[in-house]
Amino acid sequence: MDNNRRSMMEGYDEYRDNSRTGALHTLDGNAVHSRASMIPQPSSAFKPAVSRTSSIARPSFNTMRDPQSTIGYGGDSNSGFENANVRSYPSSMRHSLAPALSHQRMSLAPSTTSHRTSMAPSTFATPGRTKHSKSSMSASFGGGTTKDMRPLRDRGYLVRMAQKVYDYLSNNDFESEMNHSLTVDRLFKSPTQKDFVLSFQWLYLRLDPGNKFVKSHDQEIFSVLKSIGYPYMENISRNQLSSIGSSSSWRFHLAILAWLVDMNLIFDCFDAQDYEKGPEIEQHMNGLAMNQLPNKYLPQMYQCYLLGSPKEEEFQEELIAALDERMQIEVANAETLRTVNGELKTELNTLKKSSRVLAEAIAKSEALDSDLVKFKAYIEHTERRKERWPSQMIKLKETEQEQSAKLRELSQQREQFLEQIASRGLTIADIDRLNSQHEALLHAQEVSQKRLESFVIQCSEKERDLRAIYERVEQAVASYNSLAHKQGIFPLYDGVTIKLTVNSPFANGELDVGIVPSVQSIIGNSDLKVGLRQVLQEFRKSIVGRKHKAEDEVVELEEEVDRVQEQLKQLSVNQDVLSKRLNQNRESQEQLLAQFLETSQMIEVELGRLEKSIRAKHSTESEKLIQKEQDMRTKLNDCERIESSIEETRINLTERTVEVVDTLTEVYGEMQQEIDGLLEFLGSEISE
Repeated sequence: MDNNRRSMMEGYDEYRDNSRTGALHTLDGNAVHSRASMIPQPSSAFKPAVSRTSSIARPSFNTMRDPQSTIGYGGDSNSGFENANVRSYPSSMRHSLAPALSHQRMSLAPSTTSHRTSMAPSTFATPGRTKHSKSSMSASFGGGTTKDMRPLRDRGYLVRMAQKVYDYLSNNDFESEMNHSLTVDRLFKSPTQKDFVLSFQWLYLRLDPGNKFVKSHDQEIFSVLKSIGYPYMENISRNQLSSIGSSSSWRFHLAILAWLVDMNLIFDCFDAQDYEKGPEIEQHMNGLAMNQLPNKYLPQMYQCYLLGSPKEEEFQEELIAALDERMQIEVANAETLRTVNGELKTELNTLKKSSRVLAEAIAKSEALDSDLVKFKAYIEHTERRKERWPSQMIKLKETEQEQSAKLRELSQQREQFLEQIASRGLTIADIDRLNSQHEALLHAQEVSQKRLESFVIQCSEKERDLRAIYERVEQAVASYNSLAHKQGIFPLYDGVTIKLTVNSPFANGELDVGIVPSVQSIIGNSDLKVGLRQVLQEFRKSIVGRKHKAEDEVVELEEEVDRVQEQLKQLSVNQDVLSKRLNQNRESQEQLLAQFLETSQMIEVELGRLEKSIRAKHSTESEKLIQKEQDMRTKLNDCERIESSIEETRINLTERTVEVVDTLTEVYGEMQQEIDGLLEFLGSEISE
């Protein structure tokens, strides 16, 4: 019982993200469809131009359900039946699901000798009926495109899917009907375009025997998938269908074949009227246990609807009552599963606690084993070193003997040195005293040398100061002489000696340290008072003459000023003319400035427009970037969900492993007890 429950849970985990719950809705007998159905309908719903091959042909998909209210099998590829019993039918024909009706009612149906039409969308419409588009066809069959949650990158999943497709093809005489051989290995690893095309055509013709493939395979397959509502059209393109067999796109093509196999398995069960297929179907069709109940009442309700019988409401009430009863059973099962889940959680917590202690013990054991290995390695290393110890001891003894001989030689040399010192009348203390005196003299010499260096530095500093003073005096004398020359004293009065001269005591290095030169030695002997008085008198006379000369020059300058004023008047006239020209130039400049401003405004408007377009493009790119980030987060969430599913699978495998180990332990204990009992029995028999 536990194994069955575990297998059911594993099947549910594998398909829970991909299957879609079917819903039972009210059938609309007046719903408009683009294909003929094998189920009898009122005469207003028939299309006269439509024919079929036989009265036992399979009913069309869309006539069994309304485009807006479907009975129930979602278009998900994982909603099919894996491991369902495959049935083989000659010439790919299936029995109708319609119940047997009276001859009068059946006379309303089209002729049974007419040819069956294809499942492809109708290209024309009859009076009183509207033509369905492919979108409504897709909605009625598969409910539109769905996000593909199948693990198509999982190698194990692809292997199982290829095996399922191969099993169905081989069990239904694919090779004999299509005259084409196929193997699982080739279907999974190295398929050809012919393998896929023939498999697709064979599987689809079992669903729609009246269809004819007349176009190229990429266009035909794409249009067929779109018309029947394949839910994962976002993974398929015409380019992929034109390059079938590539490693990057074959997993999507294999998924198409698996989806068609699932749909064939579903209709195999309907054709066989095996509505109680039950447990193994429930594992792969989400909510199908509830949908099995309508299969029991649906033919009777539809028959009453066609005959206009009032028993339809009675069947509907019975269906509702059965659904309520089944719902109560499901609720009870859910409560049971919840209780079992709580017990399993408690057991899991207990096992986790015991696993911690076991893990600690295992870790300690591993640590001890590691220490033991290390200790053994250390002992082996010590043993290997011990083998080298005798040779090393011999070498050490030889080295000791050599050092002892050298020590004896040094002792003899020391005694010889002591004898030589004693022969000269000295002792070791005298030698030490002389060494200390020598060190003291060296120290005194170093101190004297430092003092001499400091004295030389002081002398050089004083000499530098004296040279600076001499340079200042020399500058003062040069300044005096230059002023005298400027006043014209020397050229006019050469007989008066008032020029100062400085004798430099530093020219030939005559300045000795500590000797200050006198003023007379630097400045020559001259009577400045007498010479300057004479010079001043003559200078006054020259000043008076210069004054008269300057007055004459002033008169000439006044005349020159008058001439300059006349020139200024002429320049003012010229200034007026130039001002007029300047005003004209300003007006032209203002016009040019206005034109420039107008042009700049136009440029600003253009720049604003460009900035708006740039901002719009930036916002668009930002939205695209945000969308990419959202897609990335979605993919990350998908990865996390897959990881959680893997973790649940791992936990289930761990639980199964623990159960197997417990079972083996119990079996081993029972076998041991039986062996002990047999041994006792044999012992008693032997003793008797």
